[in-house]
Amino acid sequence: MKGSTVKHGISLRTLIRRSADLSGPCLLIVGDKKGAVFGGLLEGPLKPTPKRKYQGTNQTFVFTTIYGEPRLFRPTGANRYFYLCLNDLLALGGGGNFALCLDGDLYFSFTIYFIWSSFHLSIYSEQ
Repeated sequence: MKGSTVKHGISLRTLIRRSADLSGPCLLIVGDKKGAVFGGLLEGPLKPTPKRKYQGTNQTFVFTTIYGEPRLFRPTGANRYFYLCLNDLLALGGGGNFALCLDGDLYFSFTIYFIWSSFHLSIYSEQ
């Protein structure tokens, strides 16, 4: 699935619906206002859960270009908080803060934190 907020709108529900045809992993890629790129590998299709139930496997990872070149962060095994998919939230990571979090409008209306005990990250990107 290839999509963009310009072409397909700014809605997490649309992203979830468009992922229904996926049968394998998908790469989520987002950017901030300063040009940094963030993302992660998720299983497809995205399946919202009614409660905060984490999904994914140890194949899940996050990445960023905030250092100027791509850096990939794989799970350490400290926990199994790979990603959450709710109707109004898509969040990667856990164990303190999310590594990457998108709201229902797919807009960074809050700060993105890459502080994830599963990945030993300490990156901060302000929107």
